[in-house]
Parts: sequence; C-alpha cells; structure tokens
Amino acid sequence: QILEDEKQRSCVLYIELSNMSQWQDQFTPIQIANLFTPIYRAMFQASDAYSGQVHQYQENATLILFSASECEDQLYLNAICTAKLFTDLIEKILSTDIYADTPHIDYKIVIDDGLKNLTQGMQETDEIPPEFQGLFSQIKALSDDIDVKTTAISEAIFVLPEIQNKVFTGLPDIHTDEEGNEKLSYSIKGMSDKLLNTIQTKFERISE
Repeated sequence: QILEDEKQRSCVLYIELSNMSQWQDQFTPIQIANLFTPIYRAMFQASDAYSGQVHQYQENATLILFSASECEDQLYLNAICTAKLFTDLIEKILSTDIYADTPHIDYKIVIDDGLKNLTQGMQETDEIPPEFQGLFSQIKALSDDIDVKTTAISEAIFVLPEIQNKVFTGLPDIHTDEEGNEKLSYSIKGMSDKLLNTIQTKFERISE
C-alpha cells in the first residue's frame, strides 16, 4: 500500500508568459503564432526530457505535471530541471535574429506539490476536474505575487530532503491569500554543478 501511495504522488510546474499583451500590441495573431511556435516547442522538449505531461491551463499559462510512477525518486528534481531547461532554451531562441525586434518574454514559474492521482485525472479529460481547481488557483495566485523571470518553489518542496544541497534558494517570500492564510515560496537562485551538467547535456542535445 505504501508503494502504491508513493506512485500516486505528483508535482506541478506552472509556467505563465506574463507579457503577452505587449506582443499582441506589436504583432498580428499569425505573426504571434509563428514567433511562439519555437517557444512552445521548447516547453514540450523540456517536458519530454524529464517525463512531464503538458496541459494548457489558460491562454498564457501552461501546467506541466509529473508523476512519481514515471519519475520515481526524481519527481521534484525533474520539475525543477524542466523549468531550468525551458528557460535556457528560451534565452537561446530569443538570441536569434528573428527575435531582434521583439519584446522580451516575461515568464513566471511556480513548482508545487501535486495531489494524489493528479496526472492520471488530468489525462482522462480535456476539462480541469473540479477537485484540482483549488490547487491550480492557489498556484496561479502564488505566480501573481512573484517577480518576472523567477522560478519559485513552494514550502512543501523546499523542505524535501531530496532537493537539499542540490537546489539553492533565497529567503522565503510570504504570500497571504484572500482568507488571510499565509504561504511561503522560495526563489531558486542556483543548482549543484552535477544537476546543471545533466541539464546542459539535454540542452545541447535539443539544440543540435
């Protein structure tokens, strides 16, 4: 039973592109579609590299879900590495000539513990099941509070032994919801060399 429960654990990686209105002011919908195709491709490539499952959440926000049955003991590190790989790929894409006269891409990324059977439940439907709405709303609220170009992890992930000495963060930020409940998040400031090397290997393979 314990093993079964372990396999049902999940992790959520939330990515919001927060300055889409800037792009919409400058480009037609067809131009935006063409310019963002490589960005979304990078999202899928980063997700595939670490066994994530991509779901559209809102027009400018995407959820990448990870399950312990796929990732085993790398569940949370896989989500963190996906975020880093994706942002590295974005920087590379934006450095090409096609994007010389475009706005930057302002992203906000939040990684939080998921609910039991989340990935399976999301796979089976096109709509977001009601039992998951609350979690995603909390993650979205956290994202609204953090600075652009920040990847933040929740307290639930910060305290996990498997990320200690591998992921380095700043001091906690305190977020208060509408009911006055406080939640902490931690912005990622760095990673261990070993972790960065594995990300770099995947980055080079995708960039070939």
